Formats: sequence, C-alpha cells, structure tokens
Amino acid sequence: MRIGKLFALSMLTVTVFAVILGAEVLIPQTRIFANRSDAIKTVDAFGATLMASQHLASLRAPYIGPIFQEGAATQAQLEAAAKATKTAEGGLDAARRAIMVLDDGGAIAENLDRAARRLKEITTAADRAMSVPLAARDSTAIKGFLPGVAEVLGNIEPVMNRLEAKVINADSSLAALLSLARTAQDLRVSAGSRAATLSPALSARRPLTAAELSLMDRMQGRVEADRERIEAGIDQLGNPSRIAAALKAATESYFGQAAVAVDRELPAARSDGKYGATADELAKVIVPAIQMFYGVRDAALAEAAERASAARDGALAMLALAAVAVLALLGTLGGVTVMLRRRVVTPLGRIADVIGALAAGQHEVEIRATGRNDEIGQVAGSLQSWPRKFGQ
Repeated sequence: MRIGKLFALSMLTVTVFAVILGAEVLIPQTRIFANRSDAIKTVDAFGATLMASQHLASLRAPYIGPIFQEGAATQAQLEAAAKATKTAEGGLDAARRAIMVLDDGGAIAENLDRAARRLKEITTAADRAMSVPLAARDSTAIKGFLPGVAEVLGNIEPVMNRLEAKVINADSSLAALLSLARTAQDLRVSAGSRAATLSPALSARRPLTAAELSLMDRMQGRVEADRERIEAGIDQLGNPSRIAAALKAATESYFGQAAVAVDRELPAARSDGKYGATADELAKVIVPAIQMFYGVRDAALAEAAERASAARDGALAMLALAAVAVLALLGTLGGVTVMLRRRVVTPLGRIADVIGALAAGQHEVEIRATGRNDEIGQVAGSLQSWPRKFGQ
C-alpha cells in the first residue's frame, strides 16, 4: 500500500474515533439540555394545575350558603356563584393550555377534560337549584354538590401526580420544591375545611354534631402534619429566603390569630352552641390568614422555576462548551492532516518518484525539497549526487 493511502486511512480512522468521542460528549449534553427545558415547561404546567385546584376548592364557598338557605338565592349570591364558576373554568382552561405544550400533554389533559365536563354538570344543577326556594329544590343537586366538587378535585390529583413525576424525571433537584408547594396548598385547604365545618353551626347557633367534630379534628391533624412537612422541606432546601419569609408570615397570621379564634369557639361547639362570634366575624379573621399559605405555594413554585431556568442555562453552556471542544478537536485533526500531507506525504511521494526515475536512467530529473532542514531535505540533498555518479 502506498504511504499516501496508508496515511489517508490512518487519518480517517482517527477522525472516525474523534467523531464518536464527540457524539459521546454531545448527545448526553443535548439530552440534559432537553430535560432541563422540559422541566421548565412542566413546572409551569404543575403551577397552573395547582392554581386550577385552588379555584375548584374555592368554588364551594359561594354555593354552600345559597344551596342550603330557605329562600332562593339573591342576585348578589347568584353573581358571586357565577363569578366563582367562571374562575374555576378559566383555571382548568389555563392548566390545559400549559399541559398541552408538553410532549405527552394530550394524555395528561384527559383527566382535566373529565373534570371540566363534571364541573359543568355540577354547577348547572346547583345554579338551577338555588334559584328557587329550598322546598322546591332538587334534593339530588343539593346533596350531590359537595361530593361532586370533591370528585372534580379527585380528577385533578392524577394530573398533579403525573406532572410531579415528570418534573422529577427531568430534574430531580426540583422534587422538594414541588412537594412543598403542593403541601402548602393542602394546608390551606385543610385549614379552610376546618373553619368551613364550624361555619354552618355558627350561623344556626347550634352545637357541632359528632361527625362535624370528628372532621374538625381530622382537619386539624392534617394542618399540623402539613406544617411539619413544610418546615422540614424548607430546612432540606437550605431555607430559601422568599419561602421562609412567606411561611413565617402565614404561620404568624394563621396559627397566631386565626386558629386561636376557631379554638375559642370550640367549647361552645361541643356543648350549648352559645358562640362568641358570628360566622361572618370568624370568616373575616380566617380567610385572609389561610390565603397566606398560597403565598408559600407561590414562593416555592417561583423558586422551582428559577432553579429550573438556571439549570437549563447551565446545561446550554455545557452543551456549547462541549460543541466548541469537539469542533476544535476536529479542526485540529483537519489541520494536522493537511500539514502532514503537504509537509511529509507529498514530498515523500515526489522523492520516491525521483528515485524511480534515477534507477531507470533518467538523470535529468528535478530534485525538490533540497533546501529543507529536516530528514526529507537530507534525503533530497543526497540524491543530487546520484546523476553525476550514474553519468561516470
């Protein structure tokens, strides 16, 4: 095999190995960048779905009073219920849009579609029922409203689980933040449910039933458990300032004021029903306090989005660096190939041709590269004396 062909084969082999090595570097970095980008979109979808869940949970408040009161709903009550329904439907639509940008968004959104259809059925029946006096209402609509809302919320849970798993698969470092956000919202819902259980008894000035007392105790247990989980999660994350500040404000407002107000009414709730506050007075203390736990949720989601963006930017920088390194390697190989061909392979081929010509008796041949200061120059210089010797 001629040296030129051998050299070409050798350099081709080296180049192939360099390309394989580059692919081994670039492909994983590309996957990491894609995963980090997916994490950002999934965090957004997770947050939108949490928000939809919040609006669905808030739907109960404007409906409970009008559904169970004796007379037909007032215009103000009907407008409040319609506004809450519109907000809940808008929340589901926003969550669906955020989910549909994901690769498997269609499959994930199926539960949201079922929730939207069920929500329409529930609110339509409830609107019809509360527009007439209690005696003329459809008892099925009245009894089915709260379980129906719970069913709709139940359809959201698999969506939340799937989105959370998807984020963790793309970037496991965000798991604690998503769990914290979800727990903060659960705490708010549990605290709200505890107060909502007491509210009808306050309005009727009656003691709580055994079932209602049991429910309040369960909700209090969930509130305490969620608080501990949130505090442990913040410690695990290194006490991010915005989340810690949001939790501090929410804790002081709820546990320092709102929960105390509820506990103050419990002796009457367990005995004679002679409460010291009305339902409206209690609501003015409770509602602003429990809403502050949404601030904890939002702070956790903002931290997750920020960290996901930073991770994506870092992955992009690493991908660019790897690409530059691979291109530099291939460029160097290309430069070395050209240099060796011009400086070694081609001159050696010419010297071989000169030697062949001299051996064939062609003494009038041009011998190049005699001025080089290397081994090729030495060989070319030695060949200059051959024509004289052959001519003797």
